[in-house]
Amino acid sequence: FEEGSYPSTPFFAVRLKDVYVDGLRGVCVTSDGMMIDETSSVARSIDPNLLHIPFVSMADQTFMAGEYPTVDCPVLHCFHPAAPAFGHFLFDVLPVLAFFRQKILEGHLKVLIPGFPEWGFNILKEMGIEGEHLVQNSAGSTIFRNITIASTMATNNTFFPNSVLTQTPARALGLDVSRSWESHAQGTRIYLSRANQNNYFNRSIENEDEVRETLMSLGFRIIEPSNLSFRDQVSEIEGA
Repeated sequence: FEEGSYPSTPFFAVRLKDVYVDGLRGVCVTSDGMMIDETSSVARSIDPNLLHIPFVSMADQTFMAGEYPTVDCPVLHCFHPAAPAFGHFLFDVLPVLAFFRQKILEGHLKVLIPGFPEWGFNILKEMGIEGEHLVQNSAGSTIFRNITIASTMATNNTFFPNSVLTQTPARALGLDVSRSWESHAQGTRIYLSRANQNNYFNRSIENEDEVRETLMSLGFRIIEPSNLSFRDQVSEIEGA
């Protein structure tokens, strides 16, 4: 970061009109049959040829035939199919929500959210985003008359974080938990464990009990993030 050579992913958002959104994968297709590549990245890893996504070609001419429900209000599309993996949520989704949060709370944008685990709704609620701020598209297909699509849908921000998003003020999350330390030495030492919780992917450490015991002897506290509220997670990391 200090050398300025870090290849961060550009961040941008595009507002489009009359876009079809597949309810299962979140893939977006315009009325003239153009697929929005950023929205198909994760879907292609699941369904390489996108065989289950209508409108990828204009062979299906029903787009403008009124067979699908429409949403007229402006919406923000930033939840990709891998968003239930907490890391992707933190890097690809949460910064975008923080970036647009004020517009969402003012009623200028609603958040398009797919079928999602309860913890996601709890985090949105912590940010003040709930109920009237949400449009759910958990099944079927919908045409959105006015949709803003974030480039983070391609998931690249998880691997090459964009400085604009990583430097979005913490207060944009609506969580008043920030503290300042004179040095890192004044914070607690913590170890984040995947034990005793449901994981999006089954990852484990064979000798974790030994690792935990050793770290505890060095003064570390063992944290199981998924068993904490989001506010407590932020507080623990902020104080580490």
